[in-house]
Amino acid sequence: MSSPDLPPGVDPSAGGHPAAQPPGPGSAGAPGQLPLSPSPAPTPPPGPYALAPPYGAPYPHAVPGAGNGPAVASLVLGLAGVLVCFPGIAIARPALGLVGVVPVVVVVGILAVVFGGAGLWRSRAVAGAGRGMAIAGLVLGIVTVLIGLALAFLVYEISQCNNCFF
Repeated sequence: MSSPDLPPGVDPSAGGHPAAQPPGPGSAGAPGQLPLSPSPAPTPPPGPYALAPPYGAPYPHAVPGAGNGPAVASLVLGLAGVLVCFPGIAIARPALGLVGVVPVVVVVGILAVVFGGAGLWRSRAVAGAGRGMAIAGLVLGIVTVLIGLALAFLVYEISQCNNCFF
């Protein structure tokens, strides 16, 4: 009993409204009502980033990498030794004078070399972490010791000079 100008499923005796059908899952029970069960959210495409944990779950923290303390100490001591050697940059030089700086420079340089060797040794155990710092500290330590020895020689020569022009 459907007329040719009505779409299928429309009952002409109901005044041209669609025929009453029982509500199916996910459909509205009556006009203007929300669906009974929401449809699941579409799954995002897989990407290179991990999803954030759900609300209330602890957030996973990054595990800190293994450090190389001797390499850092070597670099700091090497830089400090080289900086103390130069008169324009030195902090300890005005207070100690040239004679007081020489032993400080040599001791700091030797410590930089020792810590640089320990940092190189440790960099093997921690997959190369701090290897560059250890090498830089080792080189700066050797330079510091050489400058310290040259300063010691200079101090000795100046102290032995009786009739010098400086």
